[in-house]
Amino acid sequence: MLKLSKKIYLILAIVGAFFTITSCTRLVSIQIDLEQTNYEVRLGQSLEIVPVVTENNNPSDAPIAYYSYDNSIASFVDTKLVAHNIGQVRIKVYSVDNPNIYDVAIVNVIKDNSLEVEFDYEEIMLKGEKQTIDYKLLIDDGRKLTFTTNHPEVVQIDEDGNLVAIGVGDALITTRIDSLYDEGVYKEYSLAITVIYEKYHITYELDGGVNHIDNLDEYIVDDLPISLGIPSRDGYVFEGWYLNGEKVTSIAEGTKGDLHFVAKWELADYTIHYELDGGINHPDNKNGYTIDNLPLTLYQPTKKGYNFTGWYLNNQLVEYLPENTLGEITLVATWELATYDLFYNLDGGILESENPTTYTMNDEFILNNPTKNGYNFLGWYVNDVKIEKIEKGTTGNLTLLAKWELQKHTIEFNSNGGTNVSNQIVNHFDKVLEPDHPTRLGYDFLGWFIGEDEYDFNNEVTTNLELVAKWQIINYNINYDLNDSINNSSNPSSYTVEDTISLLNPTKKGYIFVGWYVNDNKVEQINLGTTGHLMLVAKWRTYQISEIKEENKGTVVATTGIVTAISTNNNGFSILIQDVTDAIMVYKIDDSQFNYNEFYVGQEVTILAEYTLFNGLSELQNIEKIELGEIKEIPSVVELDTLPDEEILKAMQSKIIKIKLTYLSGEIASKSNANFIDSLGNQIVVRGDSTWGNIDTISLKENQEVIVTGFINWYNGAQITNVGNHQFIEQKDEDLANAILDSLNVPASISQTTDLDKIDGLTWELVTANSNVKVENNQIIVLSNDEETTITILAKYLYKNVEYTKSFDIVVEQATPPLFNNGDKVIIFTKRSSGNYFIMNSDLGTASTKRFQAIDTGTSILNDVTNQAENQVWTIETSGDNYYLKSFDGKYITWSSGNSGNLSDEKYALNITYDGEFYQILSVSDSTRKLQLNNTSGNNYFAFYTSNQAGNLVIQKAQELTDEEKIDIFLNNLEVETSVSDDFSLPESEGLTWSLKDGTSDYAILGDAVVTITRPAIGESDVIVCFVASYTLNGITKTKEFNITIKALEDVTEQQIFADFSDKKYSKAEDVESKFKDPITVSATLVSASANTGDMNGIKLGTGSKVGSILLSFNLNNVKITKIIINVSPWHSSGNSTGKITNANVKVTNNASTSFITNETITNDNTELVIENFDGNTLLVETISKGYRLFINSITIEYENI
Repeated sequence: MLKLSKKIYLILAIVGAFFTITSCTRLVSIQIDLEQTNYEVRLGQSLEIVPVVTENNNPSDAPIAYYSYDNSIASFVDTKLVAHNIGQVRIKVYSVDNPNIYDVAIVNVIKDNSLEVEFDYEEIMLKGEKQTIDYKLLIDDGRKLTFTTNHPEVVQIDEDGNLVAIGVGDALITTRIDSLYDEGVYKEYSLAITVIYEKYHITYELDGGVNHIDNLDEYIVDDLPISLGIPSRDGYVFEGWYLNGEKVTSIAEGTKGDLHFVAKWELADYTIHYELDGGINHPDNKNGYTIDNLPLTLYQPTKKGYNFTGWYLNNQLVEYLPENTLGEITLVATWELATYDLFYNLDGGILESENPTTYTMNDEFILNNPTKNGYNFLGWYVNDVKIEKIEKGTTGNLTLLAKWELQKHTIEFNSNGGTNVSNQIVNHFDKVLEPDHPTRLGYDFLGWFIGEDEYDFNNEVTTNLELVAKWQIINYNINYDLNDSINNSSNPSSYTVEDTISLLNPTKKGYIFVGWYVNDNKVEQINLGTTGHLMLVAKWRTYQISEIKEENKGTVVATTGIVTAISTNNNGFSILIQDVTDAIMVYKIDDSQFNYNEFYVGQEVTILAEYTLFNGLSELQNIEKIELGEIKEIPSVVELDTLPDEEILKAMQSKIIKIKLTYLSGEIASKSNANFIDSLGNQIVVRGDSTWGNIDTISLKENQEVIVTGFINWYNGAQITNVGNHQFIEQKDEDLANAILDSLNVPASISQTTDLDKIDGLTWELVTANSNVKVENNQIIVLSNDEETTITILAKYLYKNVEYTKSFDIVVEQATPPLFNNGDKVIIFTKRSSGNYFIMNSDLGTASTKRFQAIDTGTSILNDVTNQAENQVWTIETSGDNYYLKSFDGKYITWSSGNSGNLSDEKYALNITYDGEFYQILSVSDSTRKLQLNNTSGNNYFAFYTSNQAGNLVIQKAQELTDEEKIDIFLNNLEVETSVSDDFSLPESEGLTWSLKDGTSDYAILGDAVVTITRPAIGESDVIVCFVASYTLNGITKTKEFNITIKALEDVTEQQIFADFSDKKYSKAEDVESKFKDPITVSATLVSASANTGDMNGIKLGTGSKVGSILLSFNLNNVKITKIIINVSPWHSSGNSTGKITNANVKVTNNASTSFITNETITNDNTELVIENFDGNTLLVETISKGYRLFINSITIEYENI
């Protein structure tokens, strides 16, 4: 019911609203109109804007609003438009209810000319002055202005603008004018007035003096009185100021007007003091001076033993007092020890160690002796007086004469085992008289030799000689007459006098060898010293096999039998044989006659010897002959379970028995007896043969059972002898296998990959799992051992199809990283004492004694393997702890104590240690040690002990650098000028570009790699321009900046050429020539003028062993050279700042060969050699003594047009 009521009310509300809307709707029309389309308003004026608003053509009070399109020109305040600035603006009036209903107009804001005034007055007034401010109104309607001042103590003014300046300072005069058009509109004006004092000018007449800084150029009366400062004038004393002829010291009170002061002067007298340092002054030197005396000549003082080097004034060398000298002065005399010349008359000799060429009275030194080929030096002589040294206190120039006597040489003949040859005494340059040939038994004379070279008797003698006779030993033939026998293969076919040969017997079946005979003389050996060809004849006698009977005792018999045993004895060895009668006989044999190893058990033998009996056992001794036959079967063996009693054993002597025994204790390690027992505990000694056979090689353990086969014997107890030669000890398979396992050599600890024993049937495996270690191919391979660990490996031995095992615990120690790994690439070098490195090259030089070449790399080692030639890179090979070095073509380094010829293929394991900086192969103190390559011919070596080398041969790992590292090396190795005074080129290379850091420069224009420069003007400073090198490699780019100084122009006249060589090192003629410009160009010739390796720039003339020169040939284009200035410096040893070159060593000449250097001593840098009035077209600068080096820094040429 409630829902229905709500619906009814809603319907009624909608219907009611509809009728209400339709009853209220009608058409409404509003219009807004401004009275004008254009308004004009003066600046600062307000204008009421009243539009006409109608609704359906009837006045309406509908709400409206106002809007200005530029409020900076005019804006609305309510309905008033206010003008702010001159200009034009659009305004709008619109309906608030409907903004689309509006009207617009244009407003022009104009100037209010009634407010404009022009003023005419003086802004600066003198104190006490008066003036009236004149003004003019732009619209003159009779209005008058009134004035006020903000500082009446400075300026007073009345209403009419009359001013009086009563004080000093600044004041503002203000006034205002009202608009003619708008009430309340006005404009204010402020006029600035400055009041100053009246000033008077002051002028000074100084007569060459300099006014005092405090003296004024003008003054005012209020500042009086004013004191006058004292002026100054060089060389004069101020006498006073004069005004209108009267002397004054100040400007007095009450003074007015401009003033002119005159300075008056008197000459000043100055005192001269002399500091003579022990010298005596020249009498003409003055004690004082005035400037009228200048310039004043200075005379040289004297000092005994010294040369006067100059007067110094304020640390400056002076030759006279110049015109600008002032004040009291002190002159300091400076001295140097007098230097005297030493001249040497060597009379054809030479000085290997140079003597001084000058000396002073304080010097004392021993004179070095000269040498002269073929002469002995007798001494130095001065005026026929022999001297050995220059004594302290000696003075004067000296000429020393070297005196000589002709040398005599001893020629010693070493016959080297031949007949004696007398020695000879021979004068120098004479020849040796060839003596008769010596003789030597058994040798042919080949000649006289020195070393490996035969001496030529046509040579002139220049030294003592030892001539050694060289011999060739004679080989003599040995011929054998064998008489149908077979010679021993060891008998030689030839001999020499140095040989001692024991002749061996031939063999002939059925015969006994009687001996070798030469001419019916029996010989057993060819003795030392025998000579001549030999014919050796073999002689024989026959024998027959005899039956051995007791009655033959003591006679020589021949018998045949089978060897049943072999045993050693003190004098050789014995064999047991069983002959056809089954008799057992012992044959004692001296091992100097027969070889033990030629006999075998079971072998048939025929023996010719003396028959005897010993303890009932047949023996043959004093053997004459043994003939060996074929090997037969071994005689029968008696097998026993236990040992019989003593009597039976004695009866069984020399029978072969086989019995099981038990080893008592210990292991057999020598030829001592081994003790055994049988199953009943009976003890028996078992002895081996001379080589111990298997007894020596098989380990017997305590209580181990074995089968023993051998001869039964009795010697203070039961013995089994001759055991071992043919494996008469038999062991169990298990014992044999375990003995093999027990004998394995397994280390208790390892630190790297280690080899294991290799035996047929033996394998190894890893028991404990370990990711750092594996076992394969009979090796424990250590993959990583960063920390210590323990592993267990198992040895598995397969013997007769049965596997036996044994385990071993091994500690794998934490490893020390190896110095090198197999296959590492290295560089070998030595470091010179100069600091440079020399990389060893595996190629050989071309000299007769070939040396490995060494490449000088300066002070840094280039270890980038990609940038090295293949012959400079070596390879490391490793084997265990050993390191080997291999060249690029497969040869290995080895050491030799000399220059070997052909070396074997043997590799030499290097002992490499780490010295904290490099890996050091060897530190050398013995100059006979030389490095060689194996498998090469010729005398090749690397003599790393030679001069200027540090004695260490070291290696460094080579590495392939990253692209970025290669770029860094490239950029760091760029050679760029640091200072230039002419156009220059930058380095060029693929991937390299250049740019200016700041984009452009006023002093350099970069075109590709060529730089055109503009030098700063004369008087300006040098400028630094930054060039950027960009290098790209495989897409990676890096940069490096290079600062280059562009030298400013020097203050030279147009008629001058300046060739500067101080910017770098010059060694090429074309570089020198490029420094000269038209109208004077040159052709240069340099001799021993090299680029200095030190830190000095310029043209370097001369070396330690050569003189040097530069010849300049001038090409003159309508000019004449008038003057040449050569700026030079002496050589500085090891960077020191001192050196010395004298006129005795340096000469400058022109094409007329006129020397331009007199007695000058060049001891300082930048010494100028001045050539006045140069006449010619060539200039030669040369050092004339080796060891003196001169550096030319610059050459200045002055010329005139012709």
